[in-house]
Amino acid sequence: GLPNSPFGPVPLWRLVLVQGASLSAAALAFFVARRLRSLSEDRVEEARKWLLASQFLFSTVWGVAVFLFWVPDNEANQAYVLMAMSLLASSMVFARAIDMPVLMVALSVQCGFYLLRLVTDHSLTAHILAAMVPVYLCCLLAMGAMVHSRVNAMIAARIANDDLAAQLQRTRDEALRKRYEAETANASKTA
Repeated sequence: GLPNSPFGPVPLWRLVLVQGASLSAAALAFFVARRLRSLSEDRVEEARKWLLASQFLFSTVWGVAVFLFWVPDNEANQAYVLMAMSLLASSMVFARAIDMPVLMVALSVQCGFYLLRLVTDHSLTAHILAAMVPVYLCCLLAMGAMVHSRVNAMIAARIANDDLAAQLQRTRDEALRKRYEAETANASKTA
């Protein structure tokens, strides 16, 4: 491991295990993305199941990492784990807010593992932090809901703009056609 690290002597096998699990999850994400690249309407439910199951796995990998990186009686290590988990959880808000069920799975699994790690530790610091996890989770979910609604509004505006542009194109084409007909009729009268 890293015996002289200020974050505690985390055994090397734990670091390698988390790295291997993370790389495996990344490979799965690549596979899922390729599998779901183009969807027909009848495969949307299948895609949703893949996304939810994949997110459960990804969040479990990071949740288990909390247990593997945690060094009891080392507050510097615990602050490091807290920082890493907080950053990962907040990044989920922006990466997963387009689909609220996926965001809820991401945050509940990841924060659930972290909360479990905190309440099973014997230190007062861990127990104080444990009380903060549900508050942080609620803040993240509220931010996620706000991002979700704004993304939906942007998509709706884009669709409305596309519809308006198509209507304007049809109106312009119709006006040009009528102008051509009028000019043709006028030319045939004068000829």
